[in-house]
Amino acid sequence: MKPNMNKVQQGQTFLDMVLQLTGDFSEVIEASLLNDKSLSEDVAIGTEITVKMQATSMMSNRPATAIMGMQTNIPIERGGIGYMEIGKTFKVN
Repeated sequence: MKPNMNKVQQGQTFLDMVLQLTGDFSEVIEASLLNDKSLSEDVAIGTEITVKMQATSMMSNRPATAIMGMQTNIPIERGGIGYMEIGKTFKVN
């Protein structure tokens, strides 16, 4: 069964979908207006994207460039001479 190529998959951005469907980033403004989407808007998985003309040669390519999982709970320890204060964290014995 062939997947619906107009539906957003995990990791795909709006720009990925326009490239997948048209093969050309020059179509992105028109597609943005046609779908009432911002170029930088997060697109939910399963959202159907419509373009004016599809390029059949791109149908096997499925770009996915979304940045995911960048949030971490790892504390950042600030240290070094640039963060030291005389009498508090910088001590001379």
